[in-house]
Amino acid sequence: MNVLLGLGTALSPLLIAFFTDFAEWWYLPLVTGAGLLAFRALSVAQPLVAESAGAGPRGRVRIPPAFWLFAAALVAYGVCETMFGNWGTTLVRDGGTPATTANQLGYGIAAFGAGALEHSISLSAIFAAVAVLAVAMALLATRVVRAERQVAPA
Repeated sequence: MNVLLGLGTALSPLLIAFFTDFAEWWYLPLVTGAGLLAFRALSVAQPLVAESAGAGPRGRVRIPPAFWLFAAALVAYGVCETMFGNWGTTLVRDGGTPATTANQLGYGIAAFGAGALEHSISLSAIFAAVAVLAVAMALLATRVVRAERQVAPA
């Protein structure tokens, strides 16, 4: 979710700057609507097949309360990040830089969003590498302990 929010924060100022500089502003909602219709047409054309995993008990599935707490935290995070990202251009422009245009500020906000997105992806890669290394070390330690038990006299 963080990657998608960062991608939206980075791309929206670039798209707005592109459509205000090189085309008419109303092309942006037109292209967005056409893209949504294309995705909708593609999704309707796909078959929706749900295969049963086996004969399970029929009834309501209980969702743990921790899930709802996590979902609420994600929604709150998304609202906060979107609000602050959208206000960025206004805050920078009103902060004492009257010589810069809104498009130049949009490029700056887009660069910031792209940097934050790259940071999230790099941290995810680092955490994944550390997790793989930790699992590998645990497996190696298990093999060493087993080998020592087989070698040691009882």
